[in-house]
Amino acid sequence: MVCLVGLQLAQAQKTELGLNLEVGHSYTTQSVSVGTISQEMMGQDIQIDLEVVAAMSFKVLEESAAGYKLDVQYTSMVMKMKMPQMEKTFSSETPEAADPLSGMLAKMTDKSFQLVLSKKGEVLGVKDLDVLMNEAIDALGDLPEAQKQQLQKQLGDSYGENAFRGNMGSMLTIFPAKPVAVGESWSSELKLDAGMAMNLAMTYTYDGEQGDYYLVSGQGSLSTPELGATVESNGMAMSFEMTGSMSSHLKIDKKTGWVMAGTAEQTIDGKATIAGNDQMPEGMEIPMKMKTTTSYTGH
Repeated sequence: MVCLVGLQLAQAQKTELGLNLEVGHSYTTQSVSVGTISQEMMGQDIQIDLEVVAAMSFKVLEESAAGYKLDVQYTSMVMKMKMPQMEKTFSSETPEAADPLSGMLAKMTDKSFQLVLSKKGEVLGVKDLDVLMNEAIDALGDLPEAQKQQLQKQLGDSYGENAFRGNMGSMLTIFPAKPVAVGESWSSELKLDAGMAMNLAMTYTYDGEQGDYYLVSGQGSLSTPELGATVESNGMAMSFEMTGSMSSHLKIDKKTGWVMAGTAEQTIDGKATIAGNDQMPEGMEIPMKMKTTTSYTGH
């Protein structure tokens, strides 16, 4: 009887998951995303390998009933790209490099912008990040307008406001609205828009405790909006129709709610369609597959 009561109590015990940050304290996160894009163009299979690294610091300025206001800085940024017959690395650590993108990354590091988070990890506001990006582009001097626009898109897709919102949302918009028991699940929805608009629908599960951490795992689906996601690339309109899946495993600090370690895996496939234009009057349909693994490390 005693064992049965103990078991029932353990099953009924619920845990409050959420952020509990300290004003004046700084927290750090490093994310490393490694991805592969496979596409077929004009009968040829093309593979693009990408790696995007971002190290960030977050200082808590204020706490309110709604959440937290934080001062955020990128402290290091690296982009690696490997394509047929070309391999490039861009880094904030090498601003003296000949490529303008490394100079832009260096200009954006150690500069502050603001973030407002709810205590359940929702991104409520981002301020001045796009200002930093525009200042970094302007600091490059007298570049052709077309090159500036191309650099702005490359930088924005990986480190701009939409990319930042998506990265933070994927890492922190994970908490349930109420206390949960081990094995209990809840849902979360997020709109991503870093180069391509996607809807993310996740189901998270509280997997229990491990030392100083709470364990949370997630399974979900990704899809472009019903009418497709449209972007402009090199003066051509391109639309995407993509679906996929995502899984994640996260270790959350019991005291602060900050994600201390985790991984997220995405697999997406579908097609990109280039609308007819002066360069390509009949347009083109490009089958695509994308696979990305992101790891998070916090402190």
